[in-house]
Amino acid sequence: MYPLVLLLLALAASYVLNRYVPVQTVVPEMIRYLGAVPVLAAIWIVGKSALRFRDRDTTVMPYERSTALVTDGFYENSRNPMYLAMLLLLVGVAWLFGSISSFLPVPLMYVVLRFRVIAMEEEMLEEAFGEEYLEYKRKVRRWL
Repeated sequence: MYPLVLLLLALAASYVLNRYVPVQTVVPEMIRYLGAVPVLAAIWIVGKSALRFRDRDTTVMPYERSTALVTDGFYENSRNPMYLAMLLLLVGVAWLFGSISSFLPVPLMYVVLRFRVIAMEEEMLEEAFGEEYLEYKRKVRRWL
């Protein structure tokens, strides 16, 4: 399943859980709007990362074959800044909603990204770039 589809499903789940199964508000109303900070940060990270892919003339789509290995920008510190940003976006939206239940999709999204999407991508990148990618994996952490 495409990561964007997963993100949209997780956002919808967060909304539904908050709306129909609100479990105790954990974020005080006064600071709820600070959830916009991680949301905006996530959008910025994805935008800047996608530009790196465009500059290197390679695909940003996870199931398409990459023609270049992007290792600069955010990719100097994380092998998966866009997926990290998706989780950050989910946390920010849950923060804006404010209830415990709205945070429930976050760990599920992490598990699916980590063990399905990233695992598949890493296989593809190892196949496409061989030792260059393996060296990058040794130097840069998966998340942070």
